[in-house]
Amino acid sequence: MSEQSSAMMHLSSSLARAIRAGVAAAAPALLGLLPACMPAEDVPADWSRAAGRGRDVYRAWCASCHHPSEPWRDGAQGPAVAGASRALLEAKVLRGEYPPGYEPKRRGGTMPIQAHLKDRLGDLTEYLAVVAAAGPSVEPK
Repeated sequence: MSEQSSAMMHLSSSLARAIRAGVAAAAPALLGLLPACMPAEDVPADWSRAAGRGRDVYRAWCASCHHPSEPWRDGAQGPAVAGASRALLEAKVLRGEYPPGYEPKRRGGTMPIQAHLKDRLGDLTEYLAVVAAAGPSVEPK
């Protein structure tokens, strides 16, 4: 067997293991691909790098339930999240609960825990703060 064939078999085997382990196991690798999917010139000039990365996280992991492009609006399943605090994101995203004293915008509890986003919550918080401050004119066309 050639060295190239061996490498391809190893790659194929690794990919199959990741698929069997589920999306959560592959999430760190997928998150690493996000910058290649979202070109930097698409980020407004007055945004921090963290806000741009947070937008990428939102689009990849939040937009399917919360509003797809306007986090200040309710989505099909999830409420508006613009301006969500770091404490709320840590509680809801990482542990599936609300912080003490928080009154949920919607009842139902369908949001899955997404512990793979732990290292991206700062970026997501920054993005949600930017869109909350700027409102509907924030997203580039």
